[in-house]
Amino acid sequence: MRDKEFKSQCKRVKKVAKKWLTNLGLMWWNVKIEYHDTVMFSDVASGFETAMMCTAQWQYLQAVIDVYVPTIAEMDDDALERCFIHECMHILVNEMRETDGAFTHEERVCETLAKAFQWVEELCQTG
Repeated sequence: MRDKEFKSQCKRVKKVAKKWLTNLGLMWWNVKIEYHDTVMFSDVASGFETAMMCTAQWQYLQAVIDVYVPTIAEMDDDALERCFIHECMHILVNEMRETDGAFTHEERVCETLAKAFQWVEELCQTG
């Protein structure tokens, strides 16, 4: 990926981040966004690529969202926004994470909440 395209994709994420970190009340957290020029595979067998991944330390109100730029470059704006909101949901629910290392329930909760917040935002825009 060329440097110009990489920067363009980062700009897309920054725009979404500004909107949603504010809308979700996460501005009092220290949320760092790191951009990577590599692709991360969650499931190599199926070819599913991870677009973003969140690591949060709820005790310290700190989180890092890793963005895999080649993967998000293939996403339209709606998918990018939904993905970013999903990662923000991990920030909000991280404190409830089970200690057994299983994230299946957390993933489902984050996806459902992300869609709900996106629907509410769309309803607010349409009046």
